[in-house]
Order: sequence, then C-alpha cells, then structure tokens
Amino acid sequence: MLYFTYVRSKLEYGSIIWNPYYNCYNVIIEKVQRRFLKFICLKIDGTYPERGISNEVLCSRLDIPTLKQRRSCSSLIFAFKLINNLIDCPPLLEQIKFHVPSFATRNHIAFVPPRARTNILLKSPLNVMCSNLNLIVCYCDVFSTTINYLIKTATLYFDCWRLLFLQKYVFLYMPLFYFLCQQLCISFDEDWCFFAKICF
Repeated sequence: MLYFTYVRSKLEYGSIIWNPYYNCYNVIIEKVQRRFLKFICLKIDGTYPERGISNEVLCSRLDIPTLKQRRSCSSLIFAFKLINNLIDCPPLLEQIKFHVPSFATRNHIAFVPPRARTNILLKSPLNVMCSNLNLIVCYCDVFSTTINYLIKTATLYFDCWRLLFLQKYVFLYMPLFYFLCQQLCISFDEDWCFFAKICF
C-alpha cells in the first residue's frame, strides 16, 4: 500500500502528457516498480529472483500491471470521458476525427489518428488516445458502455498480450497457452471467452 500510495502515484502523475515513446525511457521508469517487485518476491520466497528475470514475469507473478499498461489504461479512460462529455473540453474534442466507412469492411477503426511524420507527433497524447481506443473498439462500444466495462475490457486486452509475451519465454506449446487464456476468462463473464479465441 505504501508503494501504491507514495511511489506509483508520483510515477503516474500527468502520464497522459509525458508518456514516453522511446523504450529506453520506459525501461528506466519500470525499474522503479521492478525493484519493488523483486523486494516482495524476496519477502515471499526468502530469495531474490534470478538475475535478468523479465519484468512481465515479475508482474504476472504478483498480479500487478506494468506501469506502461496502466498509462495506456489512463489514456483510454481520459479519451472515453472526453468523447462521452464527462470532460468538458471542446477544443480538444474537435481534434478527434471519427472514422465513417463508406461501406461495410473488416476494418474496425473508429477513430482516425492524426497523420504523423515524426515520432513526437506519432506518440502525442491525442494520437495515443485514438490508437488505444482503436485497439478495443472491436470488443467494447465506447459510445454507449460504462467506464467500468471499458476498464474491464482494457485490462483483459493488455493481460492477454502480456501472456502472449510470456509464452515466448516460458511455454513451449500453444495449446497450453490457450488453456491459460481460458483460465484468465473464468473471472469474467462467460461471453468473454470469445476474446481469447479471437486473439489466439
């Protein structure tokens, strides 16, 4: 609780604005939480985790999301509040472009991110918000759902991709990994099993 209250809250303050787009800066921020996770593993197991252990493995072991995942969720929540008039900011809202397809396609993009020619614009707050919304728009109607269901969808989406990363290092066979995805869906509604089937 002390870490979540006094440390992580400072690491996430204003993260929608300063969210880093180079991996080297992400690693520096994650090292703060990584040190805490290794200390918790020491208290639980009596020994430090092995040197070079993946940060995703530590987070999955203690069921704590990565800071990058939490920043993505914060961006989604802010965008959801903006387009549903829970945040009153017309100048920012008018910069969000909605995608209206001329005919039925398999493209499920609902928002058009600004065309970027540089990394700074590509990872700007508005572009990141539109991109993150497009990731989950197939599984959640952001115009009519509740914010709790949005968080639920985003958490499941990022957890599935975190497990996919772990599969490359830990699991040798895809059927075993698919079984774990099914176990992940147990804590949600039964109709959530479709998500794992779509992703894997």
